[in-house]
Amino acid sequence: MSRKKVLIVSDYVKWTFWGIETYIQNLKKVLPENEFEIKYFGGENIVWWKKYFYLLFSNFNFIYANKFEKILNEYNPDIVWFHSISRLLWPKVIEKMKNFDWISIVTYHDFWYFSLFASNIYEENQIAERFNFMEFLKKAWYKWYLLLPYSIWKYFKLKKLKENLYKYVKIHTVPSKFMKKYPIKLWYSKNVELLPNFILKENLIERKNIYQDKINFIFFWRLTKEKWVALIISFLSKLWELKYSNNEEYRQIVWKIRFFIFWDGEKEKELLETFTWTDLTWKDIGIIQNLKDKENILDFIDKNPNKFVYYFWRRDFSTIKKFLSFSHYNLVPSLFLETFWLSALEWAANWLINIWLDKENIKNFILEDFRIQSPINENFSKKLFSIIKKHNLENWNKLSQESKKLAEKFII
Repeated sequence: MSRKKVLIVSDYVKWTFWGIETYIQNLKKVLPENEFEIKYFGGENIVWWKKYFYLLFSNFNFIYANKFEKILNEYNPDIVWFHSISRLLWPKVIEKMKNFDWISIVTYHDFWYFSLFASNIYEENQIAERFNFMEFLKKAWYKWYLLLPYSIWKYFKLKKLKENLYKYVKIHTVPSKFMKKYPIKLWYSKNVELLPNFILKENLIERKNIYQDKINFIFFWRLTKEKWVALIISFLSKLWELKYSNNEEYRQIVWKIRFFIFWDGEKEKELLETFTWTDLTWKDIGIIQNLKDKENILDFIDKNPNKFVYYFWRRDFSTIKKFLSFSHYNLVPSLFLETFWLSALEWAANWLINIWLDKENIKNFILEDFRIQSPINENFSKKLFSIIKKHNLENWNKLSQESKKLAEKFII
């Protein structure tokens, strides 16, 4: 029996961030090799000016549309599967599907398809009641009236994208129960199927017993406003205050903890200025901006055992996995309303306890004791102080096993 050819289409097929992009890459491993042949289309590492370029001109993206048409004709796929296509590829690419008679799928991973500023949606009540022109104008006006031309432009691009998707793509899917209602509610779709998250067994790592003398927190994300690294900064500032109000308690806490902060983003200067703002300049704090590639990180920690903040810039995933293997808690205090919780599941499956903000779509994946209620700044610091004071390795082991069980049903 011949293998079915699958063409996976996405804006960012070359990226891997342990989220949508990693999910897309993993599809090649999930679909049995003896049954499916996989090819990817689209994507590039987009610099900041290209983001604006494609935002303005992707409605007339004839370059990508023609490339897509060419690969359809040459590869002759049995299945075409669209993922994140509303940042780079847009409607013109979808139009090339009009003569495609085989299986076609689109997966809605986030609110970018339905909203003017998806990264500014922090709670469910901020999601528009309907997808229409006036909603986009209102969002632009509330934020900054000069964005009105942009809101008009994006609305009509999304409207055209919606029309093309429903005209030329047969199967519409979402990756979480939380997300399922929104294409139905906002785009008036009748048939949306749930395609759950999955975790590959090969992504699971063996637990290591090194550095277990302290509580190890790990933060790996894009250090942007919506991911809210400032909450971690806020916690460190609370430590700084404690140093001068109760030095003994400060010492007891600092002696117990390590923060491993891995950053992948573009705002290096802004980040370092943020750290400076917190007055993290005393001797027992160490922020490591850039270790040379030849320098072993573990050796560096061994040489500097009294530091409690280790900040590593743009580390590869193999290094991050090494740190996951001996960390206890994962900090991902994302402010905006995530719809795709693959990273939470990945971490839980790797014995880490997730510390997350209180969001409806994450409640099934985290332990109740580690959910942070609003107001986030104050409660985030209180939660970390509480965890540090109560932590012991035996209790953590029981809780991490419980957390892991939440994720096991998604492992394939």
